[in-house]
Amino acid sequence: MCLLILYTIFIVIYLEQMTKLNVNLNVSQKLNITADLLTSIDIMEMNFDELNEFLLKESQSNVMMDYENIGMNSDKDNWDLIENIYQDKDLRDHLYEQVMMLDLQEEKFGILYFLIDNLDERGFLSLSAEEISKSTGVKPKIVTECIEILKNFDPKGIGSANMIEALLFQIDKDENLELIIKNHLKDIYEGKFNKIAKKLGISAEEVFEISQKLKKLNPIPALGFGRIEDVLYIRPEIFLSEEDFKPQILDNSLNVGINSYYLRMMKEGCDKDTIDYLKKGYNRAQFIISSIERRKRNLELTVGEIVKRQGEFFFFGGVLRPMTQAEIARELGVSASTISRIVKNKYLSCSLGVFELKYFFNRRPKSNKNISSDFIKKQIKGIIEKEDRKKPLSDEKIRKKLQNRGIDIKRRTIAKYREETRIPKSTTRRLMYEEENK
Repeated sequence: MCLLILYTIFIVIYLEQMTKLNVNLNVSQKLNITADLLTSIDIMEMNFDELNEFLLKESQSNVMMDYENIGMNSDKDNWDLIENIYQDKDLRDHLYEQVMMLDLQEEKFGILYFLIDNLDERGFLSLSAEEISKSTGVKPKIVTECIEILKNFDPKGIGSANMIEALLFQIDKDENLELIIKNHLKDIYEGKFNKIAKKLGISAEEVFEISQKLKKLNPIPALGFGRIEDVLYIRPEIFLSEEDFKPQILDNSLNVGINSYYLRMMKEGCDKDTIDYLKKGYNRAQFIISSIERRKRNLELTVGEIVKRQGEFFFFGGVLRPMTQAEIARELGVSASTISRIVKNKYLSCSLGVFELKYFFNRRPKSNKNISSDFIKKQIKGIIEKEDRKKPLSDEKIRKKLQNRGIDIKRRTIAKYREETRIPKSTTRRLMYEEENK
């Protein structure tokens, strides 16, 4: 009987201890899972430089992990790349210098300066020769001559009325290329080479060759110029191939692996504490390697979807289409927060320049599902630039002008977009204009 009681007590104590052990194991496992999850999220959010720094620290604290950055070994090389993209010289200053080198009548000098001052951010001139003539009192013929002079400046095509005119100005006599620019840019973008070939009476191979010539032209004359007060040191980690527009990820240069010496030691056996230590390091290294692969795969898929949806921008330098992170998330079968982490602090380099990935996302105004907020902001800016300086337009009057253009938008939304583009309200603009005229 005593033995039975003692045995029962032993069983109860044993079960209590095992329960405590299981609880501790569960807590420990949960803590490990949470720590791993946080590390995976952190890796997803890191840009290339942050990832490089993280891997250096990990390799120093974990003998099982080998790491080498076999990509860009010189920081100077990285910064030179960016300096080639961001130029210190402002476009207008660059054009003014070319004007001063000419031998012209005083009247033409004045018109050229007027034209340069009225270029939009892309280097296009939206005013017609007749409109400029009315504003300046100079004959339309002379204005037209000055526009042609400006178009021959560097960059070629500057002062064109639109993208098609700028492209046409850059080509020599090439009838088929001219026809494609005038009539088939959308077909080229969509890859409908057979359709174009049939229309022009040439082969699809010839159309492809012409499309390669088209890619070498500059659709936006002002690209590469901007007023940079502080040099931006940004390292793009996604590069778009000009051949097929497929994204190439910079972290291909991150050589991360398992240390062969310590792996052999772990497999061949040594004391238990050492093996446990090496296994812990091995599991950590494997987890980091798989997280980097996941980061790369998600980044490629996300950028691929961005390029697919914003193809008009990448191929022709056109206006961005409405696109949200939630839409990309649905397409890829992930959460919107995952897309937010993927694009955070990451930059893409293409023939048009270097862009933060967040740049390509545009909200859709509720009443204009097919028009991006970026497009509407440009419309508002254009309207204000042409307003009567003695009677600046109120937000309500801007709303009516947009409505006439088929854009239905609320007055408070106009005020919001105007503030986001740092354009003051009408009363403030009037005071600014009055100060300028003093």
